[in-house]
Amino acid sequence: MRTNAYSNIKVEISLGSLVAILDIVDRFVGADEDCEKLRAENEKLEKECQCQAKEINDLRCELSTRPSAVELHPVTLTAIENAKYALGRLYRPIASEEGLANETVPADCFHDVYKVLKDLVDRLEEEGPTLRMAPVFTGGEK
Repeated sequence: MRTNAYSNIKVEISLGSLVAILDIVDRFVGADEDCEKLRAENEKLEKECQCQAKEINDLRCELSTRPSAVELHPVTLTAIENAKYALGRLYRPIASEEGLANETVPADCFHDVYKVLKDLVDRLEEEGPTLRMAPVFTGGEK
């Protein structure tokens, strides 16, 4: 044991006070252990945050290099415009939900509307696998 200036001084202390002092020391030792655990966990979380920040930055860079909209061939854009025109001129719009059952294309215009829409579908299919079309209900079995 190391000796210093206080080594020869005798002090009287009650047993209750000694227990209280030892309890406080134990709490400080426990607090130090908890603090070390928290530091280690904090370091782990900081590394995870850095990894996530890098992933987010990589995704941002990837998104910034992608085109903002689907780039269609000019012929496809023309087919879309033709379909819009044909539907606008030849198709009778539905005035209300009650008229939904009577939705029709006039017989004399049906072939024109069909031809324009068929051309549009063909063009979109030629654009490739990047364009996906939802299945359309044609009135047959569900």
